[in-house]
Amino acid sequence: MVSLKKMSVAELRRELERREKGGDRLRAQHAKLAKRLAALDAELAELGVDVPKRRGRKPGRKPGRRGPGRPKGSKNKTSKRATNSMSLIEAIVSGVRLGSTVGPTEAAAAAKSAGYKSSSPNLAMMCANALAKSGAFKKTGRGQYQRVGGTAPKAGKPAKRGPKAKKAGRKPGRPKGSKNKPKSLAPAA
Repeated sequence: MVSLKKMSVAELRRELERREKGGDRLRAQHAKLAKRLAALDAELAELGVDVPKRRGRKPGRKPGRRGPGRPKGSKNKTSKRATNSMSLIEAIVSGVRLGSTVGPTEAAAAAKSAGYKSSSPNLAMMCANALAKSGAFKKTGRGQYQRVGGTAPKAGKPAKRGPKAKKAGRKPGRPKGSKNKPKSLAPAA
């Protein structure tokens, strides 16, 4: 058979028609055989004979498999999330004395002892993120945060943000190298 790349448009159309007719014929044959098989299954069921099971896997996801994008440790759990009266950083602040230095693991233990409920296996990592963002702690070294003055922001109140800082450099539409300085007027002679 000639490759499809070397065929003319008319030959390609004939080939498509031939394949469509072959597909229609096979679909009709499949439907006829499926109907015959269903009739045979019904006869077997009337006689009380067990119908052999169909081959192949049933449609749908296998039980116990994660869905796409689910983390490795997760299954299809339906456990209820813990509700806390205070945020994580508030719990850490209430559990750590002023001036003391803690790491994420100690901060997680302090939060738990302060009444913060979590079943997360990554609680120490969550504490590390909270410590890094908080103004109540100052980073003193790798994984070490010192409790300084200030309190944790109250839950529900977003942090205040000031006006955006203007970028230095040229304005859009100006040529490269331009710093938007007005051209100085020529000195009057």
